[in-house]
Amino acid sequence: MDATKLNNKADIRAILHFPEAVGKHFAFLEGWGFKVIHVESTIVRYASNNVNINVFIGRSSFAIDAEFQGHNSDLIFYFIDILRLFSCPEAKTYRCYQADTAEGVACGVEILSDVFKKCLTANMFADVTLFSRLENQRNHLAKQYALKTELSQARQTVEYAWQKKDYACIVAVFKPLRSVLTASELLKLEYSEKKLKLRGIREQ
Repeated sequence: MDATKLNNKADIRAILHFPEAVGKHFAFLEGWGFKVIHVESTIVRYASNNVNINVFIGRSSFAIDAEFQGHNSDLIFYFIDILRLFSCPEAKTYRCYQADTAEGVACGVEILSDVFKKCLTANMFADVTLFSRLENQRNHLAKQYALKTELSQARQTVEYAWQKKDYACIVAVFKPLRSVLTASELLKLEYSEKKLKLRGIREQ
């Protein structure tokens, strides 16, 4: 085959035989009440009465993954979201398999299929609360991430303020976060509060 054609993304996708690999390794979904409703070189879409499942290979990253969507929602969730929701041990180590050869794609799809069958069941997708639970989990993780970011920034600020003995700054930054501070951080906050209290008494 001409090398220039192999460098063309569209041609590369065509020779990866991704839909064929998905059809082979995800045939079990038909036994779970799903059927194929759309096929192209980078995606195979399955649908049940309530759920769409897209098994896809990334258009730029060549990452092989699955995404899930309720029929009445615009929200899309990924395989890792499902693994986390059901507390699967695989959630801690799961990474999308990447491949740009037909052999690699077949291997990657099989790996995804094996984890899929090991961790999930048809009954999980029949649960009408599945997507509301996924959304709640996403919101919870987003809040955790925001708190983690806020704590990181607060710790940097307090470290500088502690060196400068700026106790007012320490109290202002740490007091709203009191419930999530470490023991040593609580001591710094309490020490700073005492210092400010003594300063106030002296100034009266």
